[in-house]
Amino acid sequence: MLIDGPIRRFHKLGCVIDGDTSATSAKVSLATIAAQWLRLGCIGFGGPPTHIALLRRLCVEQRHWLDAKEFEDGISTTSLLPGPASTQLAIFCAWRLRGAAGAILGGVCFITPGLVLILALSAAFLDGLFPHRFFHHDGLLARTYRSVIERLALDHLGDRVAHVGGALDHHRLAALVGGDARPFAQFGLELLEAQRRV
Repeated sequence: MLIDGPIRRFHKLGCVIDGDTSATSAKVSLATIAAQWLRLGCIGFGGPPTHIALLRRLCVEQRHWLDAKEFEDGISTTSLLPGPASTQLAIFCAWRLRGAAGAILGGVCFITPGLVLILALSAAFLDGLFPHRFFHHDGLLARTYRSVIERLALDHLGDRVAHVGGALDHHRLAALVGGDARPFAQFGLELLEAQRRV
């Protein structure tokens, strides 16, 4: 009896691989998949944990398209595959609802908002629409880098970073923001050396 449950779940997932979506209680329209997956792609800021939570809320809790165990099996399966697991899970859920057509449509709708945003920001950056002072060594981006790096150093090394005092100066940050990672690597080596000395 213990083996019967996993075998049935595996068979339900196997039905999807064979293209049989009859295990789903109601057939979901492609228009609904397009609208819902596009919405998830637009509001899913926060990476895979957010995407998975939104997919669970949509597919399991609100619409009851998938049961909780099927969804968990989908997470397990997509976590084993290389690449972004949450995107693969979104494609899997759409595939579970409408087969290959649902998977393709759901995948495109889930990925497109982020792609469009990145392309628009890249075009704006390359056209010079962002002020140079934003990326200057005293700009917002450099201060953010500095505060994050200093916080990480303090969290992991504590007082031992006192030996490296001033190592993360404005010039190193300006080089890092400008694309030169050597000063950042040197700072990392200095932190490791400070950790070894203590």
